[in-house]
Amino acid sequence: MNNAYRKLMEQQNLSEQANSDFYEKLEAAKPPRKKKVILKTAIIAACICLLIPISALAAENIFGISLAEFVARNMTQESAGEGYNTQYTNVYSLPLSDFSPELQSLTEDRSTGYDSWEALEAELGMDLITNSILSDAETVPYEQYVPEMNPNPAEPVLGSDLRPCTAHYFAKDGQLYLALVSAAYKRDGVRISLSATLTAEHPAFSQEDVAKLHTLEVTYPKADVEQFSQAQYTAESGLTATIMEIDRTASQSTLYEATFAANGASYKIQVDAEPGGNDAGAKALLIEILEGFVF
Repeated sequence: MNNAYRKLMEQQNLSEQANSDFYEKLEAAKPPRKKKVILKTAIIAACICLLIPISALAAENIFGISLAEFVARNMTQESAGEGYNTQYTNVYSLPLSDFSPELQSLTEDRSTGYDSWEALEAELGMDLITNSILSDAETVPYEQYVPEMNPNPAEPVLGSDLRPCTAHYFAKDGQLYLALVSAAYKRDGVRISLSATLTAEHPAFSQEDVAKLHTLEVTYPKADVEQFSQAQYTAESGLTATIMEIDRTASQSTLYEATFAANGASYKIQVDAEPGGNDAGAKALLIEILEGFVF
């Protein structure tokens, strides 16, 4: 298994059996990568698929979805580099009956691509979020969203069929327990990634295991990151999000991400100016997106 993924999963610190099962699931869902793109794979995992870093605070609801009450985000530093980790309270598993009949009968892992977020939600069996800014944005395949992270277009990123929206469904003992969903957009020269992690009630996973599935530690080599910074932003609707700014040395650009939790699930929105683009414009668009959620 890819060492970067193994390191990320070991940082989850699940129970021994849960870790073993999760390694097997990730082994099947993600193609092997060459050593020279280990960092790129780890970043993609954080940005797109493992979806697991996420945060936001109390507000009433997003189209009926109650927001989490607390999220902690901590900076980390070690000899190899620096990064961050996210920790959440009020993340929990949803009843299996909340998912679509197709997913209720899921017995093995499956990855599926979709042409729209609405199509993804239809198979998921629930409305996750609605945002006017994202609705007006152009959806794009992920190899266009992060071309520098996928130098070989013939090798799908994380097992996706490269359509704009992707879902990875994981089953244990013939029953769904985890859904990792994501979508990629472009608007005004800015690349946008939306991702979410949902867990379904399953007898093999304790609440502690579930909480750790929504927690991820990410470390970037010092040579690739000049600076990390974070701040809280509260939208007029009452949504409070943590915004992380990651100044990247190699690309001489800044990556912005906002994280929040809702109705037991965890979400992340990430924006990045296209090469030669305006970082300030990317951050402004992120603020627009946060303000675009309707409660």
